[in-house]
Amino acid sequence: MESFGTRGESFGDIRRAYPQENLQGKHVFSVLGHGYPPFFFAEGAKSVVSFDVSHEAVAWSLLVRQAITLFDFEKASEFFTHEPSDKSAVKSPLLVDVLSTLDISERHKQVASKLYDDYSRVKQRDRFTDKSAANDRFYDNEERYNTTRGPVSEGLWRITKSEVLPALLDTTEMPPIDFAYLSNILSWMALKHENLSYETKRLKQDEMTHHRAKLAQALDSLLAEDGTIYELVLSPRIPPLMQDVDGWKGETSFMNPSSGGPLYGSQQWATSRYMRTGRP
Repeated sequence: MESFGTRGESFGDIRRAYPQENLQGKHVFSVLGHGYPPFFFAEGAKSVVSFDVSHEAVAWSLLVRQAITLFDFEKASEFFTHEPSDKSAVKSPLLVDVLSTLDISERHKQVASKLYDDYSRVKQRDRFTDKSAANDRFYDNEERYNTTRGPVSEGLWRITKSEVLPALLDTTEMPPIDFAYLSNILSWMALKHENLSYETKRLKQDEMTHHRAKLAQALDSLLAEDGTIYELVLSPRIPPLMQDVDGWKGETSFMNPSSGGPLYGSQQWATSRYMRTGRP
């Protein structure tokens, strides 16, 4: 199911690009996207602060978090491999269990329920039955699922509807961030202005430049000394996030994403990894 994985890239793509990355016991800051946080927990992360501007992503993630909290491995396997049907209006009993204990608005429950049962969103089911994707599934085996469930059940997965910068600044009273995963959000913010008029486009680009600078400075302040930042870059026109911040270096790995083609045309994707100078 697409929303239990990721759109465009998977954690497996990052693992293959940078196999030395170790999330064991790490504090993670991540966009919600279409399901990143559970996979970080499955890799051993201690906590995840997650954000997204999409009410669908938020509603969906609240549903997933509650299901992980409620269900042991056997029930979770059934819940996360549910075969949706457009022939019946009857909800899955496990879905009913989750929704009945979820403290969110009825609107968010309706959104989450629709996403669960809407077959039009299930475009990557093969990823969840393909053995080659097994290392990306947090519910693939009992040990991996319990690794995910432990911190989630302890309340260590924080979900907020927010832009990236406010969400980041809201972590100032928390432990330093070890791993920040931004996916393609900065590329998307930049590229969505491509078709505007020249004057409007220039204004938006100036705003984006200012926003990126503030975000880079906040990351510099809030990341641990050995912290790592990842972003997915969709165009060579997108400048490196940390290029103007002293004490940082970056490296790029071009990717052939395992879960689909580029969102914008046919350009090759790249994952940029930033770390403080002096780190191997």
